[in-house]
Amino acid sequence: MRLIFYVILVILTVSCSVESDNYIKRKDVVHISEALIPNTSNSLEIVQIRVKAVETNGCWSDLYFVMEKKSDFEYGLKALGTYESNGVCPTFMVYKDTIIDFMPRHKGTYFFQIIQSKDKIKLDTMYVE
Repeated sequence: MRLIFYVILVILTVSCSVESDNYIKRKDVVHISEALIPNTSNSLEIVQIRVKAVETNGCWSDLYFVMEKKSDFEYGLKALGTYESNGVCPTFMVYKDTIIDFMPRHKGTYFFQIIQSKDKIKLDTMYVE
């Protein structure tokens, strides 16, 4: 009886520790389908930047946005998410939208590099008076 129990335990342990060859899990850039940045603003006035990220299959999850300051007048905006698959992905859209409150501190032209996908960057500007 004990021998059978140990054999079953060893088989379960080995079968649970072997990963499928098709299994993938990674954090990656997500497609930004829309980024609405006002053309003009006033300094020390809060501006709302609206952003929407979309992916075309259900292997994507946990979408989020990152806006980073590169210099006083230059910012980067990208969307990231987790891609996890065993080889087959359900066919439904995964999306997330958000509003980012941004307050320009100085007068001048602000540049926003929007990472729309891995190989496409859009440049948008906002003039602050």
